[in-house]
Amino acid sequence: MNPGDEVFATLECNGRILANIRATRFSSVDEVVGYIYATAGTFSGLGRLTVRNRTQGWSQMVPVARMARRPLVA
Repeated sequence: MNPGDEVFATLECNGRILANIRATRFSSVDEVVGYIYATAGTFSGLGRLTVRNRTQGWSQMVPVARMARRPLVA
């Protein structure tokens, strides 16, 4: 992935779209993942993250699982 590539990303969990982005400012998949998790906020369950680079013509889907964290002190 190169800066300026047109990137689409969607995070779905339990059948709901939690975050959907389209941008050209990312230079790595890690940046996209971090941004979309920050955009989605707190969630728990099984989901799917789809990242598509329109400029280079590829896409990838990654299953994700998140659990709500409990406080360490009761």
